[in-house]
Amino acid sequence: MVISKTDFASSASTRETLVPVVSAIVSAVLAVAMHDTFPVMAGVTGAFAGAAAGVLLLRRSSIADLDLAAPDPREVRLHALETELACERTMHEAFKRDAEAREEELKRFLADLEMTHSALEGQASQSVELAEELAEQKQHSDYLASHDMLTGLPNRLAFQGELKRRVEYAASSGSTIALLFIDLDRFKDVNDTLGHEAGDRLLQQVAGTFGAAMRHDDFAARLGGDEFAVIVEIPPEEAREVAITVAERVRQELQLTVSAPGTDLAIGATIGIALCPQDATSANGLLHAADEVMYVGKRRGRNRVITTDELKQA
Repeated sequence: MVISKTDFASSASTRETLVPVVSAIVSAVLAVAMHDTFPVMAGVTGAFAGAAAGVLLLRRSSIADLDLAAPDPREVRLHALETELACERTMHEAFKRDAEAREEELKRFLADLEMTHSALEGQASQSVELAEELAEQKQHSDYLASHDMLTGLPNRLAFQGELKRRVEYAASSGSTIALLFIDLDRFKDVNDTLGHEAGDRLLQQVAGTFGAAMRHDDFAARLGGDEFAVIVEIPPEEAREVAITVAERVRQELQLTVSAPGTDLAIGATIGIALCPQDATSANGLLHAADEVMYVGKRRGRNRVITTDELKQA
């Protein structure tokens, strides 16, 4: 036979109830029987019976109180709902605090990201500015390397590169180029009489005259001191005539007068002409030929245009 927990508890409760009942009855009977013979024992037994009865009454009173204190199912359910609501509120507050913490963390992250973005933009802007500055510096450096600072004309280095390029082009295309080697007359008198500042002003004035005397494709440069050179591309069939016409126009533009104390200094130019490929087939050969014929013109009286034909006749 199987005894359940409920049956066991009920049986235990019954025993707890019967024990004081039986004890009270037995004690009462003994007290009556010994009343005459053993009055003291009868009193003790009666007291025990009363105690047993009191225990019984106390137990029943406790059971009754427990029965009366049994909770209302609705109150139990209400208490359970309140407990559940309190738990949900606690969880809601926890989730809210967690969400607020995540929001603050996201704000800090976005702030850091914005700072990083701004820093990168600043670095990019600085890089662009630096690149532009370097490009400008390089451009200025290239200009200084290839131009004469006093007159602004291309310098000897730039002239040599341009002359080489044009000689090579003439050789490949069958065209002709003329080189005009120009040396100012009486430039030394200006420097000696009026000083180097006056000489520098004269050189700047001379450089400005080339624009009016030259054609669009012609190339003028200052070789140094009072020496200049002009490269002219011309048709082969009329090369010498065109070269002389251009050189004469340049010489006329260089007829200048410089005021000096007590007198005026007349400035002119002696121009030697050499043709490629008629007189030379290399850049160095062409420059040497034009320089040599210019000095022939200097010896013949200055302020004139002279060609290699006159050099051959001499």
